Amino acid sequence: SDQTIALVGELPDGYVNQIAYDRLILGVYNRRSELVNGAPSYVKASGERYMLWHVSVWGWCVGFASDKGKPRGYIRLSSDKKRLEDAIGTWQVPMNDGSWLDAPGLRLLRHVPPADEVSVVGERTRDQKDAEGRKRAIDLTEGTMETPRKRSRVDDVETRVAKARSLCASEVDARAHELMEEAVREFIAKKVDGAELER
Repeated sequence: SDQTIALVGELPDGYVNQIAYDRLILGVYNRRSELVNGAPSYVKASGERYMLWHVSVWGWCVGFASDKGKPRGYIRLSSDKKRLEDAIGTWQVPMNDGSWLDAPGLRLLRHVPPADEVSVVGERTRDQKDAEGRKRAIDLTEGTMETPRKRSRVDDVETRVAKARSLCASEVDARAHELMEEAVREFIAKKVDGAELER
């Protein structure tokens, strides 16, 4: 059976506590000698605040060590299997209305080296991951299928903004002329004076 496991991946987009949970509950867990509810239990290697244990009504859950053995936690894996290595399914996160949302981006890695043999070589924020994704995105706005990196330097952001502004300016001018036309007619017919026209 696995002595060290790792909970990795990402929580669903838009999940209320997504960033906090990514940092707090994901990571390496070491198996404890103590059974909880007749099943193995694990403690987070970077501190003993978070644990992973089995509860018959929920399956496997991760939560505060002070809640071990109870059906409480931040994520769960519904399974009646009391050996974590036998549990199969999709991890879930709790929603404010009491329901559970599937978190298919979370995975459990088995046979992980002990935490003192693992080192973090880099960490990326969600913004960094999004920026990296945008670099590889395909720009469909111009009707072409070229990547942003291949787009010519002339067609940079400033040029596209200038084009958009020029289109908007002509539409704004046309609408302004349309709105002013009636007021100018009334001025010519001497129905309004110059001060009224300026307003």
